[in-house]
Amino acid sequence: FKALEFLHHETKRASKYYPYLCGEIVNLFGETLVDQQWDFLNSSVRKLLDTEEEDVLRKFYQLYKTINQCDKLLKTFNLHVKAKVSSLLADIPNDISAHSYFVKKILTERDHLIRLIDQVFGGTSSFLRTMDESFEQVINSSLGFVAANTASKTLEPISNDQIPNSIRVAQYMNHYLDEVLGCHEQHLTNEELNEKVSAVISLSKYIKERDLFWQCYQRSLSCRLLLNRTASLNLEELTLAKLNEDCGNELAFKCRLMIADVKSSETINDDFQKYLTDCNISLPLSYQCSVLSKSYWPIKAENSTIDLNHISSLADYRVHFEAFYKTKYSKRNLCWALSVCTAECKILYADDGRQYTLQLFGLHAGVLSLFETRDVDQMTLEDLRLNLMPVKSVSADRSEVKCDEEEIVKKAVKPLVDAGFLKLLRPDDLSSTNEYTEASIIALNRAYTNSDINVNLIYDSTLLNSEEEKGRKVQKETQENCECFTQATIMRILKHEKSIKHAELLKRIKEEENCCFHPSVKEIKISIEKLIDQGYLERNPKDLHEYRYLA
Repeated sequence: FKALEFLHHETKRASKYYPYLCGEIVNLFGETLVDQQWDFLNSSVRKLLDTEEEDVLRKFYQLYKTINQCDKLLKTFNLHVKAKVSSLLADIPNDISAHSYFVKKILTERDHLIRLIDQVFGGTSSFLRTMDESFEQVINSSLGFVAANTASKTLEPISNDQIPNSIRVAQYMNHYLDEVLGCHEQHLTNEELNEKVSAVISLSKYIKERDLFWQCYQRSLSCRLLLNRTASLNLEELTLAKLNEDCGNELAFKCRLMIADVKSSETINDDFQKYLTDCNISLPLSYQCSVLSKSYWPIKAENSTIDLNHISSLADYRVHFEAFYKTKYSKRNLCWALSVCTAECKILYADDGRQYTLQLFGLHAGVLSLFETRDVDQMTLEDLRLNLMPVKSVSADRSEVKCDEEEIVKKAVKPLVDAGFLKLLRPDDLSSTNEYTEASIIALNRAYTNSDINVNLIYDSTLLNSEEEKGRKVQKETQENCECFTQATIMRILKHEKSIKHAELLKRIKEEENCCFHPSVKEIKISIEKLIDQGYLERNPKDLHEYRYLA
């Protein structure tokens, strides 16, 4: 305080008697009382930031601002924000509430820091920019943050193959957004939902590689749309528009078309019902079909287009729907994804006499329907596989096909065993086992009982695997997309320039890809070498630092 008063007194006196010396006096003051005492002042400022003594911090800011030394205060503030965000990431619990904890804490911390900047630093844009940069640097660090163990309250060591922060943060944000946009928040008003959505979207700017966030968002959106878990399609479109405005990406176009697919499917189903009525066709069960554009949805064909021996009513429905669809779109082919369709089944075999209603995927419904079709209580996994999967022609790689089918059968049976509707038994003594072999026996669990007669076995992870697998899959797909986009950018530049120097090419790629991807110099060099190997471009024999386009 005395230093600030002294500076004000001296500058006032100098401006009155020696106005041309004011600048020199300020510089001398900064050199004597700030530069030479920087270690002491810096440690004091860090302690004041930790304890948030706003009045004293405000005086420090006025002192630094007067002598044009705010850049040093900004560095200290940057370290303070980084430490706060890193601590927040390290304290994330290792349980299902991690995403909610992260988003709420990070928003609360950011709001708190903004208030501190307004109260202490006068809302200066440089401090707001430093805060954003600090958040971005920590969130995009290559090391995975440490999750707190809720049982022992100790920190777990970081493994070498842990998912980077940016992917984990993108997953948390999308998981939280999934809850807001899904049916979980139906008690909120539209204004409250919009406010929550806007808050989460505002955090997306901290993810440097926006494509990571969009990959996660596209997957979450597909689950909400396919599983009918979205509160409102209008809210989904509004969210998508906000996301595209704040952090546009090529995937935004695909997401818009995904929503358009769902809307058009409603019209197609209505038209199909009219078609059945006009043709005097009656189906024993009720069906709804979603007609999706294959290239827009993130569900891989090898995971979804599993062919099954389905029940006769479903076979009839497929025949009639395909005939109807060809009358409307003669040049389109349908590829049925039965394993990711959903069904509602009623279980009547429990000894307690209760009727349980199950919401489950078509793959699991196909397993239960086999017991009804064959009128048996148990069968081996080999019998189940042969009856569930259609017979395929014998080929040289039949052993690989069989291994794939066994894996599919395990995915079809395990959720039902874990839920208690089926039992997995050894073939010799019919005791319980966890080994899924062809000789293992799968049987109805007539002793099943549950206080809730409505059981939901539909989980997002069934479509998109576990959180860890999803993270690694997103990381792999992002790297592949980045490589593809980088190679396309190189070819576009070379096709236009015909020849270009290495340094200039790197600069142009960075400029063109800045809005989407952020490839490293090493990744760009790898893409260049691949294009050279493939014969799309070559090095100039007279200058190896120059590339030439090959038509």
